[in-house]
Amino acid sequence: MHAVVRLALLLTAAAVVLTISAAKAPPHPIPGHSPQSHPEHVRTVEQIVAAFYETVSGPKGQARDWDRYRDLFFPEARLSVARSAHGTGVVSSFTIDEYVKSESGYIEKSGYFERAASMKVQRFGQIAHVLSVYESRRAAEDEMPYSRGVNSIQLVESGGRWWISSVLWQRETEDLPIPEEFLRQ
Repeated sequence: MHAVVRLALLLTAAAVVLTISAAKAPPHPIPGHSPQSHPEHVRTVEQIVAAFYETVSGPKGQARDWDRYRDLFFPEARLSVARSAHGTGVVSSFTIDEYVKSESGYIEKSGYFERAASMKVQRFGQIAHVLSVYESRRAAEDEMPYSRGVNSIQLVESGGRWWISSVLWQRETEDLPIPEEFLRQ
């Protein structure tokens, strides 16, 4: 129960930060088109989330298609990771390019496969939220993941396609196990 409360508080804090950031930003139109190299991967919420996991996954030494990855995201999208440090919550946030620069070498050198173990989609009009338990493996055939966590993915529909507007995640730890109800979604 405490883990669920902590996760809810972290998600709320992230939403407040994103709302404040958006309020300070000058208004701009939502993009209506994209260079879409794979338009079939952005037609539905489920397709774009599958593409999100697929684009970072691959064997050791294989370059990822980072342009395809970038194409999944709204231009001002943020990727944020929440964690506990010394008993308090800490959030690190990245633009898409900052994330690619930071993580691409590690992901490509060591081999990395991420998939959704469970997923709950909530949709209202042109917005959607996906709560997804993820599993990370070094090789696709690895029986057990070396890491798990929860992704909170926010999406918006515009121009005949879906865009990821933000992703907030937290890794599972011994002190913060994933709640069973998240695994049954």
